[in-house]
Amino acid sequence: MKALAILLSLALVLFSTNVYAQEPNNVIPPFTDPEFPYPKNGMFKMPALIDCGKPEYVQKVLDDFKEVPVGDGMTFVVRPDGIMQPGPFTFYANPETSSTSIVIKFEPPFGPGIWCMIHSGTNFAPARQGDAT
Repeated sequence: MKALAILLSLALVLFSTNVYAQEPNNVIPPFTDPEFPYPKNGMFKMPALIDCGKPEYVQKVLDDFKEVPVGDGMTFVVRPDGIMQPGPFTFYANPETSSTSIVIKFEPPFGPGIWCMIHSGTNFAPARQGDAT
């Protein structure tokens, strides 16, 4: 009798769970916020991840794509805590394949000795000047 009560209780639990199931709601509500994602001043922070590593690992990627240094400058990245982290950068390009990379070099005194690829791209070409017509 005890086994029958346990069996019936178990069956009740197993079969009653479907009572609470619902059909999936595949309706997407209409997008109605004309300001999203642009704030009042027209600019916003795009959350992004950048690839960083020891200089020898980043240099290997540059070597794999046969990119050579083209120019240097100073730039910054905004850290997750909101602080602008400055550092020198090098622009690399492969003149044959038109691939490009920008690497910021957080070496002392700018950082702990890591390089970050803040840009990788293709189809690099001189900018067009004047009217396109």
